[in-house]
Amino acid sequence: MSSSSSEAAGALGVAPPGWKETAAAAALMAVAVAFFYLKLTQHPTDVLTGIHAGGHNDLTSWFLRSRETPGLLFSQGGGWGLWDPYLGCGMPLHGNPQSGLFYPPGWICYALGAERCLSWLLVAHFWLSGLGTFCFCRRLALSRPASLAAGWLACALPYPVAHLAEGHVAQIFTVAWFPWILLAFERFLTSGGRKWTGVSILLTLSFLAGHVQELYYLVLILTGIVGAQCLLQLRRGERRLSGHLLMHWVLAGVVCVGLSSIDLIPILLNSGGTARGGRLPMELAGAGLTFSHFRQLLNPFALGLPGENTARYGFYWCFLCYFGVVPLLLSSVGTLTNWRRPAARRLFWTGLISFVFALGKLTPLYRVAWLVIPEIGAFRMPSRALFITSVVVAVLAAFGLDLFFRKRNETGSFGRWGTVLTGCLLIGIPVWELGRHANRILATIPPENIRRDSELSRFLIQNLQGHRVLATQSLYSDLEAVRDGQRRVRGYEPVAQLRLAWLIDALFEVDDGKLDFAGFQDADLSRINDRVADLAGVKYFVSVRKQRIRDGWSMVLSGRLPPQVVPREAAAELLPFHVYENQHVLPRAFLVGEIINTAGVAVSDRIDMLEQLDPRRQVLLEHMPDIPDERCGFTPVKIVEEVPDRITVETVADKPGVLVLTELFHPGWTATVDGAPAELLAADIAFRGVVVPAGTHRVEFRFICPGQRSGMMITLGTLLALLIRGWIVRLRPTADQVA
Repeated sequence: MSSSSSEAAGALGVAPPGWKETAAAAALMAVAVAFFYLKLTQHPTDVLTGIHAGGHNDLTSWFLRSRETPGLLFSQGGGWGLWDPYLGCGMPLHGNPQSGLFYPPGWICYALGAERCLSWLLVAHFWLSGLGTFCFCRRLALSRPASLAAGWLACALPYPVAHLAEGHVAQIFTVAWFPWILLAFERFLTSGGRKWTGVSILLTLSFLAGHVQELYYLVLILTGIVGAQCLLQLRRGERRLSGHLLMHWVLAGVVCVGLSSIDLIPILLNSGGTARGGRLPMELAGAGLTFSHFRQLLNPFALGLPGENTARYGFYWCFLCYFGVVPLLLSSVGTLTNWRRPAARRLFWTGLISFVFALGKLTPLYRVAWLVIPEIGAFRMPSRALFITSVVVAVLAAFGLDLFFRKRNETGSFGRWGTVLTGCLLIGIPVWELGRHANRILATIPPENIRRDSELSRFLIQNLQGHRVLATQSLYSDLEAVRDGQRRVRGYEPVAQLRLAWLIDALFEVDDGKLDFAGFQDADLSRINDRVADLAGVKYFVSVRKQRIRDGWSMVLSGRLPPQVVPREAAAELLPFHVYENQHVLPRAFLVGEIINTAGVAVSDRIDMLEQLDPRRQVLLEHMPDIPDERCGFTPVKIVEEVPDRITVETVADKPGVLVLTELFHPGWTATVDGAPAELLAADIAFRGVVVPAGTHRVEFRFICPGQRSGMMITLGTLLALLIRGWIVRLRPTADQVA
């Protein structure tokens, strides 16, 4: 038997933990999670957040809203088109790489509400990661105590916990599957590639969770390991085994792509129209760890608490270089004492490569990857590879602990008890160490401290009447807007649409060129382009500061309201607000006749043209449509029916004209005029336009996410093929039955 075959046979001889052992481990992981996230355990109805920024993070600013929006849209009559009409002049939900629409655990939020259950879902994923780490360690024939310790460490690894404090839901959901992927990958390798389906399914679950960056890094490393294994087999003359392994790895990847297509294809088709659709410059994409961050190896707060010294050292959650002092020492011991074991060597190289990669542009590894590997340059912050390093440290720490628990059988009674005691201390100290870190940087927000039904909210519901509000998030958040069914010009979206960016550029006079897509900064009324504001339907401007009133604007309301969120035991300081009304706002739908053709005009010049445009007479179109020279003047149009993914308007005019609907243009939208297909035009850079003949006509706009149907068919077809394969394998006689 060849050496590789012996290795595989030895590994396959290790029985995985039985259901009783797994159930007991799951219960112990739950106890550990309750300890690590004690603040949430003590206040189970609270929302989990960080101690920095007054409780504001991505969970409160984006994920609470994004995980509630699909359910709200369905309740308002929206279909599978999944278009959010309330934020940023409209934006797609499907095709957003962080939406997690088809991630099964996330569906709980649609049924029960994100505010009620999202924090516990996050904690449950740490539990899932811990259980996966335990099962992986047991697969590697490590002792139960060492495997349990590794699982407990995985439940509170500092780097993922720092992301938890920042509210990075999609990242936590994605990386929770990494121990399970490593387990399936180990089975894949030791079976010579035969057991590949588990890898495909787990990779798919991780992808659907909504943050592909960390998964992409892991897949690249695993692919490198497969390639190295194939080369070793070729050197030993095992050409057939090498080809078999490589073929099944490719097959696992193809099946994963097929299962993920329901989300993958819409994401790929949507990305071309977003601000994150291409390779980023090296200086921006390659910002990783610096040598200053190595000081955190011994003390996570050596560079300050979360929110401190950000300008100098970057975000705490992004560049935390801390794995726990004792876990790091144990992992070093485990690597040195188990170097002869192929699994330990694979884990070491996985951890080392991911850590070096996290240094970003400081190392040749990242620079070469940025140049050679597709899509590496599309991601920011290579330090997120530390998610992988963290999992590896936990597993290698189990190798180090296992050394102590194995020795108890090789010593006398006194020595045995001393060894066990030492092992227990080596488990207890890192558990305390990581638990202390988690509870130091986490906080909770009581449900009653999340702003609802404010004076400003009630005013907008009563008076906005389908128009839009321009307000900072601190005064009127995205979550409030979606719950109230009101429209904001800006909205926090990690992957913003390009056409919205162009509109925001024209709407604001910005000196430094930095656009505030989300509305986190308080704007200045004097720096708003009135013509673009009229066109975009901005009826109200809301500011923390009292502004100098301009022509066409009037102040209609002032007051004070509570902050958007207030952490438990924190003092709430009321925020002043001032509301200004635009007296010349245009309706959301209207007809105009004068066309300015912008075909061949650079984007920057088109933005300049929009700033000078008279929207009551003119419309910018990206090509000249087939329309008579004699056209109608400005004519308001009535919206007769509206649900999230369908809008119907009725036009009445004595001459033909261009119907402008001031909702964001997107290739997923189509238009019909009296039931007949009509060309949908990009009007005024950001909006939708349709040529309408003279007379009375009914124009309907419908949204279906590009790639949704084809992606769904591919996913269903792949799933059916997997089920048929599983049925055939079950019917196939085993070797014992044949004998």
